[in-house]
Amino acid sequence: MKQSTALDILKSGKNVFLTGQAGSGKTYLINQYIQHLWNSEVVVAVTASTGIAATHIGWVTIHSRSGIGIKDYLTDHDIELIIQKENIFKNITKAKVLIIDEISMLSANLIDMIDKVCQQVRRNNRPFGGLQVILCGDFFQLPPVVRYVAEDTDQLLLGLNNGADKKRFAFASHARKTAEFAICYLETQHRQSEGLFSTILDELRTGDISDQSISLLHTRMNQNIDHPTLVRLYTHNIDVDRINHEQLELLDTTQYSYSYKGSGDKKLLEVIKKGMLAMEVLTLKLGAQVIFLKNNGVKWYNNGTTGIVISFEWYDNLPVVELKSGEKIRVEPEIWSIENGDSVLATVSQIPLKLARAITVHKSQGMTLDAAEIDLSKVFEPGQAYVALSRLRTLEGLSLLGLNTSGLNAHPLVLRADKYFQEQSQIMAEEYESYTKDELETLHKAFMKMIGGTYHDENDLNNRNTEVKKKSAPKAKVASNTLLQTLDLVKENKSISQIAEERWLVATTIMDHVTKLKPLHPDVDFSYLRPSEHLMWLIQWAIQSFDENSQHLNPDGSRNSKAIYIQLRGALTYPEIKMCLLFI
Repeated sequence: MKQSTALDILKSGKNVFLTGQAGSGKTYLINQYIQHLWNSEVVVAVTASTGIAATHIGWVTIHSRSGIGIKDYLTDHDIELIIQKENIFKNITKAKVLIIDEISMLSANLIDMIDKVCQQVRRNNRPFGGLQVILCGDFFQLPPVVRYVAEDTDQLLLGLNNGADKKRFAFASHARKTAEFAICYLETQHRQSEGLFSTILDELRTGDISDQSISLLHTRMNQNIDHPTLVRLYTHNIDVDRINHEQLELLDTTQYSYSYKGSGDKKLLEVIKKGMLAMEVLTLKLGAQVIFLKNNGVKWYNNGTTGIVISFEWYDNLPVVELKSGEKIRVEPEIWSIENGDSVLATVSQIPLKLARAITVHKSQGMTLDAAEIDLSKVFEPGQAYVALSRLRTLEGLSLLGLNTSGLNAHPLVLRADKYFQEQSQIMAEEYESYTKDELETLHKAFMKMIGGTYHDENDLNNRNTEVKKKSAPKAKVASNTLLQTLDLVKENKSISQIAEERWLVATTIMDHVTKLKPLHPDVDFSYLRPSEHLMWLIQWAIQSFDENSQHLNPDGSRNSKAIYIQLRGALTYPEIKMCLLFI
């Protein structure tokens, strides 16, 4: 199916399962649709199955967004507790569209739980409470981890198998059938530009790899690749930890160690330590590659975000990590806890980082790499080899450290499901490609009216954007609609993170809103948003450290954020600096 056809189907309001091989443009298409919804003032919830995947699309995991967490099933009491969570309740009730990426790693049981939560929260018995739902992913990639797997292929494909704990793949869910998902199978591949490499991945994806492709892979065995962003991928954590330790020892820089702090029930502390993945003793050096292990809405990093340690604070030795985007983050300890109602039973505090010179194949899903050393000698899961190799753009970027040819297989259930998906996608493509432009526009308008959005065709939107650019009125005199929405939540004494979550925006954007709103609304109490005394002290220290000749003032006499940013060596972000300056 062409991307344009799939976009027409999405705009018509159908529930959609969007699939295709790695690099076929699934994420690009999703971003197109998200932009269309934003332009139409429609609230859309965008999530992913894992932290690393959520990082790449810029949102959080479906487990966090739905309030389900790590549960395998939901009781009526669990549902009631979710409904009582204000942020979860508002998020689900305000959204009109739900998008879940990397669907291959979600079980059928979890999809059905999400369906149940949406119905209960929205008090609507329609599938997913009436939300338009888009599931995006490739089932030939890594499967979910479940205890039991059903053996009846036909029942799985039809979503009729009894026993939620026996349904491994999302296409086996009851909700997939009741929600009547349209299948959109993208066929054109974009990530890999090489014909030979594309052929290898096509064959690897379906587990039918030729002797010629095996021979080509062997030519990449133990290649010496000198690339600044080279990543090592392994199938097992024990190998990842070993390589990371070895690479850290090679760094001839000062070493800093951070020990975890725990309190509460000893048995529960052990549970936390096993689940949080953080080290009891974390050792870092300047130049170490690291990966974050926790989501943070204020600092805006997720479980799976990667970066490099570029400095250590002189006053407390905390690491400063530069992300691929160039943003610099001062990493403070995070808290992992087990709670029972209002009672905290056990807590662990530790720097949420782990060495990432090497990572597992599971952690790599959702990444695009220019260069990688990959060990496939111990593959144990269908889709592992395909996920690992398809992270790369070119064959020249690959150094293969080992290859178990007997592990280059695809799951038989996925093979059968994929054939079905292709057939259904073809039927759907033929239907929508038969519509005239006017007929498609009628469908798009009808759906937009139903969900309360404002419909604009592409020409209208382009003209509107042009007119906006031509306006010369100073922006400071009029607060835009998005600023007023933030202002309303400020009046409710919502925190930065609460406003960001409720508005489906990043925390730094909300900070920027506040810096614009406070001078315009002196009658509104913004004092509760004053940053911590620690951050305020940092700003005061930076200001006092400037000499008379420093360029730390703007022409109007205000403080120069860039100068302060440089003085603090990137310890605070620009929005954080501007927030602090508001209260000086």
